[in-house]
Amino acid sequence: MNASSMQSMSPSLQSILGPEALAAFEAPGPVARGLPGTAYTSEAFFALENERIFSASWVFAGFAHELAWTGDVMPVTVAGRPVLLVRDAEHRIRAFHNVCRHRCLKLVDAPGNTGRTIRCPYHAWTYGLDGALHVTPYFGGREPRAAPDGFDRTEHGLVPIRSGTWHDWIFVNLNGAAPPLEDFIAPLRRRLDGIDLTRMHHLATIDFGEVGANWKLLLENFIEPYHVQFVHSTTTEQPLADHYTIIEPGVVEPEVVEPGDAESGRTESVGNAPGDIGPGGIGPGRNARGSADPGGIESAGNAPGGTNLGGIGSAGNAPRASGPGGVDPAGSARRANEPGCLGCAVDLSGDAKRQDTLSADSRFLTLFPNFVFGLYLPDQIGVHLDLPLAPGRTLQRRAIYGLGPEPASSERAEQLAKLWRDVHREDHAICERLQQGRASEVAAGGGVLSPVWEDSVRSFQELVVKRLR
Repeated sequence: MNASSMQSMSPSLQSILGPEALAAFEAPGPVARGLPGTAYTSEAFFALENERIFSASWVFAGFAHELAWTGDVMPVTVAGRPVLLVRDAEHRIRAFHNVCRHRCLKLVDAPGNTGRTIRCPYHAWTYGLDGALHVTPYFGGREPRAAPDGFDRTEHGLVPIRSGTWHDWIFVNLNGAAPPLEDFIAPLRRRLDGIDLTRMHHLATIDFGEVGANWKLLLENFIEPYHVQFVHSTTTEQPLADHYTIIEPGVVEPEVVEPGDAESGRTESVGNAPGDIGPGGIGPGRNARGSADPGGIESAGNAPGGTNLGGIGSAGNAPRASGPGGVDPAGSARRANEPGCLGCAVDLSGDAKRQDTLSADSRFLTLFPNFVFGLYLPDQIGVHLDLPLAPGRTLQRRAIYGLGPEPASSERAEQLAKLWRDVHREDHAICERLQQGRASEVAAGGGVLSPVWEDSVRSFQELVVKRLR
């Protein structure tokens, strides 16, 4: 069954929201309405997002520094599916469906190091770090190496997922048909004003666990500055008057994916080799493969060990919709002329006041759907990892990086971690109450959005609707 057939079986956006609510959202006027509450509470809406957004886009899935050594593994959930991130023997990061090919058991259920192989705990089927199936004990009889006639291990490796790495940030594309990772990242890169990300040092990671709010509320909160002076009055020194919103154009023309380009096992790295991870944090990686052009682009090639869902071939091809070149025509049309980077920024008119507050020129930038990047000049970066679990549940972590010539002291790292814990607690309290408010019939109207301070939120919501049609 191709992607077009699957979409035709899914409930439509209009049937989930209702024609009146969708028409009200799209109605022109001096003050735009927000998405109706159902978009944040409905299981059917969330399932449609998983199918048409999180399966079809580059989704931020993990941090490369947490896979520093050969055999390191990290299980994550993307679009409701179990995904496994792996550091292989050549020190490349790969992604696979986290499912044993024997009885479809979730293969790895906790981060750690599996050594040179990945072994299923159920019947000991064993895979290499490249996904190739090595051992199927007693599968064909009483002898350890017995195999059924006609059974070919090369056709039953782990199913690879297209993946890419930009500095410390791992992205996956489940359906294999998103534009190149370089194109996806380009709008955010244009906003970095020449900042050299190869200078990054990882300072701390804060794990917030589950936040009781829809993923969209966390993104919307990040990209609008309207709330800052009210919600963060004690943790920031950033007056609203110094803020502005950002709507950076993305691709202008539809991406054309040639046959064979959308392989699910393809690995892409954006950011030159120094952006890979070494034992000391963000620095030169070991055994980096591929060459970097002046733009810092690497391609690690295809995953040789995995197989596709049909068990054919070595790298595996992603399921594709029918269309010229194997491209989903609707998907390409949806991406044309979309905003590429949404957010806000602040350029302070006065000097920074205190070290224990956020008092710096800042850029709050996102890539749709879930990459959240904060630049706090001159020398700090924060990246959020938001992984949706359910309509009202999102996993969130934050990594903090320094850009100085030397890593920050442990005291400075802890000071920053404390500041950001406090800021996030303030945001979480608001976002959870936003989620609770959407249980009311009043939320069916979607509320209203400031045309000055929340136009980036409106663009984000329009992008959600566009992708779900």
